[in-house]
Parts: sequence; structure tokens; C-alpha cells
Amino acid sequence: MMNFEEALDTDLRNAQEVNAATVAIKTFSEYGKEVILARALADLRDGLKPSQRRALWAMKNLKLSLSGSHKKSARIVGEMIGRYHPHGDLSAYETMVGMAQPWINNLHLIDGQGNWGSIDGDEAAKQRYTEARFSDFGYLFLRDLSPHSVDFVPNYDDTEKEPVVMPVPFPNILINGVPPGSIAVGITSKIFPNNTTEIMNAMIESLKRRRDDKKMTVAAFAKHVAGPDFPMGGIIYDLDFQKVIETGEGGFRFRSGYDIEKIGRRKMLVFRHVPYYFQKGALLDEILNLKRTSKSKFASQIASIRDESDKDEIRMVVELKTGANPDEIAAFLYKNTNLDTSFKYQSYVLDTNEQKEFFPAKLGLLDMLEKYLNFKEDVFLRELEEKLSKLKARLHLLEGFLRAIDMIDEVIKVVKKANGKADAAKKLHDELKFSEPQSLAIVSMPLYKISKLEKEVILKEKARVESEIEDIEEKLNNKREFYNALIEDAKIIKKKIGKKRKTEIREKVAKISLDETVPKQLAFLLITKIGYVIKLSSREFTRYKTGEYQPPLIDGDQVVLEIETDTRQTALFISQNGTVFGRKVFQIPDGRNFMKSLIESDYDIVSVVTPVEMNGFLLFVTEDGYVKFVKAEEFQGALRKTGIVGAKPTILKVFYIDTIREDMTITLYGKLKKITFLLSQISVQGRAARGVTGIKLSREDKIVDAVIEQNTRKKIQNRGGAGLKV
Repeated sequence: MMNFEEALDTDLRNAQEVNAATVAIKTFSEYGKEVILARALADLRDGLKPSQRRALWAMKNLKLSLSGSHKKSARIVGEMIGRYHPHGDLSAYETMVGMAQPWINNLHLIDGQGNWGSIDGDEAAKQRYTEARFSDFGYLFLRDLSPHSVDFVPNYDDTEKEPVVMPVPFPNILINGVPPGSIAVGITSKIFPNNTTEIMNAMIESLKRRRDDKKMTVAAFAKHVAGPDFPMGGIIYDLDFQKVIETGEGGFRFRSGYDIEKIGRRKMLVFRHVPYYFQKGALLDEILNLKRTSKSKFASQIASIRDESDKDEIRMVVELKTGANPDEIAAFLYKNTNLDTSFKYQSYVLDTNEQKEFFPAKLGLLDMLEKYLNFKEDVFLRELEEKLSKLKARLHLLEGFLRAIDMIDEVIKVVKKANGKADAAKKLHDELKFSEPQSLAIVSMPLYKISKLEKEVILKEKARVESEIEDIEEKLNNKREFYNALIEDAKIIKKKIGKKRKTEIREKVAKISLDETVPKQLAFLLITKIGYVIKLSSREFTRYKTGEYQPPLIDGDQVVLEIETDTRQTALFISQNGTVFGRKVFQIPDGRNFMKSLIESDYDIVSVVTPVEMNGFLLFVTEDGYVKFVKAEEFQGALRKTGIVGAKPTILKVFYIDTIREDMTITLYGKLKKITFLLSQISVQGRAARGVTGIKLSREDKIVDAVIEQNTRKKIQNRGGAGLKV
């Protein structure tokens, strides 16, 4: 027996040199593929991830039903992870919880008993306390399930079989969607739920068109399906649903609707919807924190916030102080909380090719419906063929029974001289020419069954079986009958799962601009060297310019920039790393304010501009000599706390230009070189673009200043040149 040193020496002699990076890329790619195919993405055919499908399969094997008793969740989890899903019990239970919560599913598949969490964000009780069985909707997943309707594969240890997909009779991927949080390696999937009745109507329409050799179109789909429909309702606007139907991409905004109620002289805002996959408790905390921390006059007009919700309705109550305008407060809350929020589609699903291999695909809603119907047709075809095979086998036996009755004496004579059941069947086959199945059936049946009294019963069954065979063959051989059967089944399913729409779709919503409630007054911003913003009124600024007023500066600080604006404009603060932060001028407190208390940036602010009504352009200049124009309107989103990307670092200076005139020039001053060129030579680009070369710099040089002029007398060169010596 080799010792450790000998074994190590042998291993080293057999070792091969490999590239570590190549091995890492290969193994991570394999891991990523496994995550995508076996865990993270839902199959477009049944709308389920593997963990969800295995949970339903485990429940079936435990013989759970609609009318039977509930079973402990821990028992189901044990069945699931022990036989089909070799992962943690907590993740398996979380899968069950997600399928049992009606506030995140249009059709919840599990009927839970006990504490299964709440929309407030309360967690479900431990699995040893809760119980579960199939819901009405979940049980439909099993309606057509058999080894003949869908493929089965070995489980993880090759000891049992499990279905590759559930033969669900409705497009679950479109009805329940794929909730946020479905993250694979390099792919995230978000498909929002749709109304059950609308989706079934679209499904029926598509089946009719297939029957009539017509193609389902985007317009036809949109005629039946208005847009997402969330379990808890709400208002959707700014939705380009045609793009979603075609490509699976696009977004929309969600808004919680409100009513105005009165208590004495005071008014209340009663918000009635929680955004999809948001927690009501967290939303109320947002409103409460806004009331406590905001310096806005609107926050000060909120008297109290409370939750009056019950199991039947959502009531998030914001009580206002006397004299407050409810619509203005609602606009303030929409602007600063997730009562108004955005959603974006990322419609990635698992698709299959002709070889039944899985691959991730981004599909539009119409493609999902059509591919689901291809699957539905295949399931229905397999069911018909299997049923036809069984009926023909039964008819064959019935024909044998009738023949046996007609020659009962010969049959009895043959059976009497046989040595046992097997020999009797063989003699019936050899001597009376019954088939093997007929022979076995005859010797297995009670003697009275082949009496003349039973002949009428057998003839009735034979007529029924022949009628069923004729009906199935008609469906298999006649395209119209095939699709008519699918259409009738879809109508039955529609009656079972159809619901009224809960979510209102609007092209636009009434928007109250908070700026319009602010008096328009001239204002001035003084920017200091060490990072302070001093906001002055017109009167204070006049006194400052005449020397009568000295702004509150810290020792050694000085004003480096003066900006004239008004209280309805937006001030854009541009940091050295290219991030742009926007703040409404009226929201900047009067007096001296440290910039980092207004914006969340660890970088120095190099410029502050106030585009008039967000029109015109921002001209960015970087230290390495790049320049670019960006439309001011692209910075509408800069009001968020973290700002938005405006340019690549390192930013030296930013100018606001309302109109690019032909005689306007910019001069870039480096330490060693300078260049002057026309502004019209600078292209308009996106926020994240690097820009174009303003001047070619040596490694030792960098831009230290930039000046814009009109009708300059300086020598004008072409942009991107080497420039002149300073």
C-alpha cells in the first residue's frame, strides 16, 4: 500500500498543466447553465420553475385533493426534497408559501391552512405549524397528467420518475406571470400577471384562428388583453403594451388609487392599492418617514398615518390637517414614495427546441401564448391517441365476449378439459381462434358474464365504445373538430378560473405639478469653493452685490459661482465622477447648506447648472480633453437621491447652453496646449457616452479650464486637433 508521499508523487506525475482562467470560465459557464435551466427560469409551457412543479408532484403523490384534509407542510417538504428536489428545506417551503399567497398570484395553486404570511410583510409560520392541500386552480394542473400526456424523466437518484412539465389547461405563464426576484446567472425574469378572463379570451381567439388557418396578430391579442392585472388591483399608466406583446420588453408605471373622505373639518386620503410584490407595512413606513424627515410644506400638512385594512380591503389612511389640499398631498406622496412606482418587463422563459432541449429565450406575450398552444395541442393529441388505443383494446375484448356468448357450449367444453387458467386461455386461442387478450379476458371473467342475460349489457357497452372511437377519430382526422374540442375545453376552463379585472389601465393620469403650487420667485445660488450652496432671494443678492450683505462663509472659503434661477427650476449638481444630482430650487433651504447634505455624493461638485424648464443642452468637458452635448431633458430622473450618470469621469466643467449658435466657440486650456473650436462640431450624445475628442493631449497634459465665447477673435481650429502651445 502506497504512503501519502508516494500517492502524491504519482498524482503529480499524472497531472496535466491547464490554464486556470479557461477552467474557471468553463466551470462557471456550466454552473450558470445549470442555474438557468434547473432552478431560476419558468418553463413557458406550464409557467412553473422546477421547485414549484416538484412541490405539486409531491402533493399529488401524497394523495392530496380538493375535498380531502390538509397535510402538514413539513410532510410535503420532506416528500419534495427527499424524492425529487435535493435542496434545502427552507427554500422548498418558501416555494410552497409563494404558491399559497393570493396577494401575489392571480391563481394561487396551494390552499393553505394556518399562518401563510401577509401583505404587510409578515413571514409565514414554520412549516411544522402550517398545512396545505391543492387549491381549485392548482388541482387543474393534474387534470390531464399521465405518462402518456407529457414526458417523464428519472428523478435525481434514478429511483423514480417525475414529469418534465405539467399539462396545465391554461397559459399559467401569462396568468400568474413570473414575479420579480427570478434571477439566474446573467439573466433576470419579470413577467407580470394578466387577467384570467382576458387571457382565456385571447386563447380562444387564437384557437379559432388556427382552426380557420388564420394567424393570431398583435392587434387581436391586444383587443382581448388590456394589460397587466395585479391580484391587489391598482392603476397602470404610461404602458406601451404593444411593445410588450411583440418583444417582451417595456415598462409602465403603477399608482395606488385613493379616495378622499372627511372627518369633521379634516380630510383623509385613503389609498387602496399596494404595488405588486411590495409590502404594505414598508409602504406605510415610507410615508411615515417622509412626514418625519421632509422639510416640504406638504409633509407638515399631514396630521397622522394609520392602517385600517382588513381581510376584505386595503385602507392606508393619511389624515390631513385643516386646510390642506388632498390632491396636492397625494401628488407629493406619489412623487416621493412607492405609491407611484415603475415596473419593467424582462420576459425570459425556458423554451424547448425540436430535440426537446431547453434554452432561455426572451419572448413577447403573443409568442408565449402561441408556444403554449403548440404544447396544448401536443398534449391533447397524445391524450386522444392514448384514449383511442385503450378504447380499441376494450372493443376487441367486447367482441370476444360476444363471440364467446354465441358459442358458449364450445367455450365451456374447451375450458373444462384445460389444466388451469393459462392452459384454458391457450386452448381458447389455439382451438377457437380467440386472440390472446380475448382468451385471457374470457377465462378471467365470472361465468355469469358470458350468459345470454349479459349480452345486452355488453352490446350497449360496445355501442358506446364504438361511438367514442368514432368521435375521437373524427377529432384526429378532422382539423375543425380537433380545434372545436380545444375551444370548448377552453370555455369550460374560462368559467372555472375567470375573474373580473382589478387593475385599471389608463393612457394618462392627472398629474398635479408640485412646482405649480410654488410661487415663482427669482432666486440666486452661490456656490463656494469648499462645497456650500447659499440660496439668496433677489433682495439679498442685490445687497450682496453692493457689499451691504456678506453671505455666511466659513473662514478661508469663497464664492466661486453665482447662478440666477427661480423657485420653479431644477438645479443640477454635477460631480467630478460624472454623476448628476437634481434638486428643485424651492426645496433648497434658504441660507448656507452643505452640498453633501443635499446630495449623496462622495465626489467634489465641479459645476451647478439650472436648465430653464429642462430645455437646451448640457456641455460636458473632461480633464482628458473629451467633450459632448447632452439634452437637458435626459436629466429629468436626476431628482432621485443617488443621481444619474451624466458622463464618464473625470469631469472638469459643465455648461448650460439653451441654443447652439454657429458663432459660439469653446476654448480648452491644458497645462501645455490649448485649442479653440466651434460648438457646432460637438455632437449630441447620450448620458452614458464618453463624448468626442476635443483636443489630443500628451500623457503629461490635462485640461485645467474651459471658456465659451461668441464672436471670438482667437484662432479657430478643427475639433480633435493637437492644439497650440499655451
